[in-house]
Amino acid sequence: MINKFNFILLSISILMVSGCEDAELAFPGNTQESSPSEPKGSIAWAILYDENNVGQLPENLQGTNTTLGSIDVVDTNPDDEIKLVTIQSQKINGNNRNLFTVMKDSLDTWKVVLLPSANIDYETIHSQNGSSTQSEIVMEITDDSPTEEKGTLTVSVLITNVNESPTWGNTSIGATADEGIPYQSSAITWGDVDLDDSHELSSDNLPGWLTLDVNKLTGTPSTADVNPNTSFTLKLQDQGGLEITKS
Repeated sequence: MINKFNFILLSISILMVSGCEDAELAFPGNTQESSPSEPKGSIAWAILYDENNVGQLPENLQGTNTTLGSIDVVDTNPDDEIKLVTIQSQKINGNNRNLFTVMKDSLDTWKVVLLPSANIDYETIHSQNGSSTQSEIVMEITDDSPTEEKGTLTVSVLITNVNESPTWGNTSIGATADEGIPYQSSAITWGDVDLDDSHELSSDNLPGWLTLDVNKLTGTPSTADVNPNTSFTLKLQDQGGLEITKS
């Protein structure tokens, strides 16, 4: 009888101990961490980027709504999601430049996007911002925790140059040359919007008496060279390999 009573008391004690575990209240939506924390953002680039994680955005994409990348968040509250992302500033060499925006797509992914109205012409940006074309974008991220914690994400985007074709300037070189008389054309000129570009003027089918001297045609035709149908093609190539011709 005594042994049975002791067993009942022991069972009750075990139940009381096992039923008194500590309980911890967590914020709604957070299953692993109870305290609020600042969301730490990062960007997953959709464009090329360098070893310093600087995005590389080619010029002349205005009007394309190009996506630069999507925003990811690391939060000690793993169930927290991004509630809002806003751009606080975007500057090139300290100058305010409104080139980008943030938007949430149909899958609730926040993305950094090129504004349709943004002019990202490399040469223009280069000249307006002290030879710099790198934009620093500062964003504020707000999570969906009850306290709406905020964090800051800064990303850098470099507007890169795209080689553009040169254009002819003056190609009026004169239509006639007299036999036995030295001939020299006016200067052949061209232009190029690319900064510090170099060019080579050439021709593969000049008549034998005619040569190119830098940017002028020179020579002295003989009687045998007289030909009213003489024609040839000038070629101009920039250092990036783009070529234009003129016949």
